[in-house]
Amino acid sequence: MILKKLLVLLILLALATYLNLGPQILRSAHGEDKVAHVVFYALLETIFFWMFGRFSLAITSLAATLYEYLQRFTPGRNSNAYDLLASLSGVILGYYMVLVLEKVLRRRKDADTPGEARKH
Repeated sequence: MILKKLLVLLILLALATYLNLGPQILRSAHGEDKVAHVVFYALLETIFFWMFGRFSLAITSLAATLYEYLQRFTPGRNSNAYDLLASLSGVILGYYMVLVLEKVLRRRKDADTPGEARKH
């Protein structure tokens, strides 16, 4: 299981590195790239939550901040506070999506369990 998580982590970090520091794929004057930031980091946070638990919020936020900072030194890329804000918004969105999903699944499980679980 640890090997599987490590493989997933390496693949995600490689993808994140390519998307954040590789050639700029999505250029937009209308903000579509901000939506891509939110969606990508929400998904990354969701997967990191599965891997690291509640500590994932710090890990994914640090990764988003670090990638945005490293863009300052990448030819053809620029660092942008709005991109960082969009990325961190995605991290928070992903984190709360997982918390809500956990709560829904826990309620469903409690509803299916007879006896003591229903009293809580």
